[in-house]
Amino acid sequence: TVVAPSSGSFTVRLTVTDNAGRQDNADVIVNPTSATTTAPSAVSSAACPTPISIVQTVQVTITPTTATLTAGSGTQAFSAAVANATDTRVNWLVNDIPGGNSTVGTITANGVYTAPATVPSPAKVTVTAASVAEPGATASASVTIVPGIPISGGGGGGGGGGADFVLLAMLGVGALARGLRRD
Repeated sequence: TVVAPSSGSFTVRLTVTDNAGRQDNADVIVNPTSATTTAPSAVSSAACPTPISIVQTVQVTITPTTATLTAGSGTQAFSAAVANATDTRVNWLVNDIPGGNSTVGTITANGVYTAPATVPSPAKVTVTAASVAEPGATASASVTIVPGIPISGGGGGGGGGGADFVLLAMLGVGALARGLRRD
């Protein structure tokens, strides 16, 4: 069995030795889509065998290959492409866990990853697409989980209302917020 390269070519030399010790050589040049030989198609009564078929390995690619998401609210859609297989479906894993979990984040059968509620340790997780046809054929992406921006209360003391002021100001309604805050 000869596995074709994904790019470029290589040469396989076949040497045949008969019972009398005489030798003959034939070179086979293998590239990603074909194989050719220097051997003649017929020599007296013995002809070369049928053409060589190339076995192409299943290859998986994933897009994007990196992402940064906020813990508790971040999502990222991934897509995977499978080459050299009739079945182009993939199984999705997060840190080698099918579908992920609440600690490292989860991923749907359609490739939509959801960050966990808190930053995992380590903060980088790996999203993997594995070919259904050839599970050993995979591609991975690195996802960094960052903490969310905390919403803190305002000046506090003296009757409250500070948290409402900060939240509303962040939403761009400062005038309304000033009306709610009464010191």
